[in-house]
Amino acid sequence: MLKKILVGTMLIATLSNPNASAESSMVFNVGCEKAVMVSAGVTVEGYIEMGDDSFKIKAYPEAIYYYSKAIELDSNCAKAYFGRGLSQHERGDFDIAVIDLTKAISIDPNYVDAYVVRGVAYDYLGKSDIAIEDFNTALGIDPKKSWAYLNRGNAYKKKGNLDRAIADYNRAIEFSPKYSIAYSNRANAYEAKGDIQRAIADNKKALEIDPNNKYARNNLNRLQK
Repeated sequence: MLKKILVGTMLIATLSNPNASAESSMVFNVGCEKAVMVSAGVTVEGYIEMGDDSFKIKAYPEAIYYYSKAIELDSNCAKAYFGRGLSQHERGDFDIAVIDLTKAISIDPNYVDAYVVRGVAYDYLGKSDIAIEDFNTALGIDPKKSWAYLNRGNAYKKKGNLDRAIADYNRAIEFSPKYSIAYSNRANAYEAKGDIQRAIADNKKALEIDPNNKYARNNLNRLQK
């Protein structure tokens, strides 16, 4: 599943499997300026922070609860819908995630990360063409969004278009040279093309960047047997 993301202003680690989505260091500056107070003295941003804290420790039901409380206070808070959608995604509730992410996008049509996560959800739902449309939109807004390239590459790989997948992994690496998962995903594409030496080289590079990339390590061990 997905695994390295920021909600609100907090970094949350995530690492995907070689054919799924992957991490990004994102900062969500979408506003929810409305500092609505409730009886306990909690603001919209306060609930979002509690949602972020819960998401960080993978307490997704609690995160969903807090983001929902933020939405109760401000039904136009794109960041809260994004956080709740991301949490639903992490639970594997991709259909529900798409609904929340679509709402976030309707509030802020330039919410790049919402397009990317929605694209990943669509890809998990077997809707690779729709996923690619979301990744295209995200890249139209931010042409240097490395994890959008990576996930579009994953979608192309799933469709069997290995050359386009490799081209997207190349772009992901161009904009994020230390992107370990991009190297290991590109290695998988090279292996599928029968280019074992390049696959080995990319898995080695992935491990040089991140020795904890277990997918690269497992694939490298298998390829070198």
